[in-house]
Amino acid sequence: TESFTEIFTRDRVLTYFGNSMIISIVTTALTTLFGSMAAYAVVRGPLGKRARSIFGIWFLVQKMYPAIATAIPVYLVMRTLGLMNPVWAVILPMVVSPFYIFLVRQYMVTIPQEMLEAGLMDGAGTVRTFLHIVLPISKPILGAACALSFADSWNMVEQPLIYLGNARDKLPLSAMFNDLSTQEMGVAFASAALYILPALLMYTYFQEDILLGIQLSDMK
Repeated sequence: TESFTEIFTRDRVLTYFGNSMIISIVTTALTTLFGSMAAYAVVRGPLGKRARSIFGIWFLVQKMYPAIATAIPVYLVMRTLGLMNPVWAVILPMVVSPFYIFLVRQYMVTIPQEMLEAGLMDGAGTVRTFLHIVLPISKPILGAACALSFADSWNMVEQPLIYLGNARDKLPLSAMFNDLSTQEMGVAFASAALYILPALLMYTYFQEDILLGIQLSDMK
């Protein structure tokens, strides 16, 4: 208990933890929002069957690339736009993720077309159909997307160190464990327990949704 008490009296540890919460929550919300919108546009938008197949292949190709493989191009873009060092430099590159678009798409293709046509016949436009019909039906897969996106952004190490290298006060806790490990062992382990807790709660709450997402994305 003394180690946990010492954590809460050290502003630096709580600052890093707060940075992790801000980055993860904002990234998760934007990733889920834009991912569901893009998936709906691909599945039910004014694209032909061939164009949708091309988009599907593009999503699969993009899934093969790890995020760190695009670190240099993203760094150059962020530097050109003048977005280096603010937390947006970490958030924006993760907002439009092919993996989550593909994940939500796999679920939305199972929604009966007749249900959407019934909404259009009742006077609901594209936006209203998306908000009041598609999103409620897609709640399980959106929960899976939220949990997985939160875990991705919560565990980032390389991206914050690259994009926030000159703003150490904005770094998340995941990127600062090397500094904490050089301090008292009790404080390091207490910090690790504090770090694990939010992701553990997310996985516990969205456990069934995550299993559904794994089945739909054919991950083994």
